[in-house]
Amino acid sequence: MLRTLLSLLGAAPLLLAAQTYYYVNSIGVSPPAPTTADPVTITLFGDLSASNSYIISTSSNVVGGQVQLTVNAGSQGIGAPVLVPHSESFNLGTLQAGIYTITIGGSSTGDFAPAVEHQFTVSGGGGGSPCDSLTLSPLAWHPFTDTALVLTASNASSVLFDYPGFLLLDPQGDTLAMEQVNYFGIGQGPQTHVLTVHPGASIPPGTFTGDLELWTGFYQTPGCTWTEAFDPCPPVPCAPLSVTVTNTGFSLVNASFNWTVTDDQGGIVGTGTLALIGNVQVDSAFLCMPPGAYELALVQAAPFTGQVAFGVSAAQISGPEQVFVQGGTSNVLPFALYPACFSGTNGLGEVPAAAELSAWAANGLVHVRVADGAAIGALRVFDAQGRTRASERTLADRCVLDLRNKAAGMIFVERTAPDGGRSVKRMILVP
Repeated sequence: MLRTLLSLLGAAPLLLAAQTYYYVNSIGVSPPAPTTADPVTITLFGDLSASNSYIISTSSNVVGGQVQLTVNAGSQGIGAPVLVPHSESFNLGTLQAGIYTITIGGSSTGDFAPAVEHQFTVSGGGGGSPCDSLTLSPLAWHPFTDTALVLTASNASSVLFDYPGFLLLDPQGDTLAMEQVNYFGIGQGPQTHVLTVHPGASIPPGTFTGDLELWTGFYQTPGCTWTEAFDPCPPVPCAPLSVTVTNTGFSLVNASFNWTVTDDQGGIVGTGTLALIGNVQVDSAFLCMPPGAYELALVQAAPFTGQVAFGVSAAQISGPEQVFVQGGTSNVLPFALYPACFSGTNGLGEVPAAAELSAWAANGLVHVRVADGAAIGALRVFDAQGRTRASERTLADRCVLDLRNKAAGMIFVERTAPDGGRSVKRMILVP
């Protein structure tokens, strides 16, 4: 039954790809929690099917609690068959309080956004802040690893949000995932932000409530906070995936490659041919597949001159890739698509949680105490760049760490208990 379903899923997108020029992968609402005083902007994040695909026209219409977005896409001329990231924004103005449902229509446009993203609520009241100008895509698992989460952010204001970093916390304030600062600021975007799951943290399976925080200045200044329910796995039944062949050498390649994607039961999910001809030195094919373990195989073509790499990508993120080796019968690339969503753990739950840890900073001193009176074990204090600022090992249930000679900013206190359990607290250090 599973193999039959995967085969159908693998075949259907090949037919769809000939008719769909714009794939909508996610929907963002700005501000994330609008009131009746806030102009509402809906942004569609997705991919054009090729470099010669384009948006013909767009329109929006609000009737009662229904928001109808129309996107007409087309294709003309000859272009490279590669997915091109593209977003479309719709300014709806202020809306009455209530629950709104988004529907997406139009010619040659496919709606693959999760169902939960098709609804938003407008509440009464007013106010506003620079945070309202940010448009965030829903927080989602990294498509090729279970150790990171991703989101995209765009900024419609003149506020820079300099050296931004996103932080995910559970309801108890413990750190679940954290971004390594990678941007000078948040622009009109969209920018991709990757949050690495903290060692020992366990992302709850399914939908969970947490706090997403945005900090600026290399985690020195708190910026914005969103408390909401997160469901980081892709929608059922499938997630978009691109299979790609690229010329990575200096000479033109003229060759065709027969490809096949199979699941972990050996069932064929998709198959086709990719070609590098003339000035077209990148080719890709589109699939829609459920989370799982797969293999991409390229059958050896006739001998050719040049160097070629092949791989996969999803959600505008590059996945595993390897060099195509000539002279054999085939090249095989194993990969996992959204591994956190099919492994059964939905996170890194192998490490047990330690007893409740209390930690606070005052006048450059960090005070640590274990609530149940158990031995602390090992402590490590590190900053937002992962650099160790202090460490201590003790069998007492409390201690004080002196960081008065350290620079101010965000720090994290990590405890590893004698039984191996871990917990992490974050705070602001003011020497």
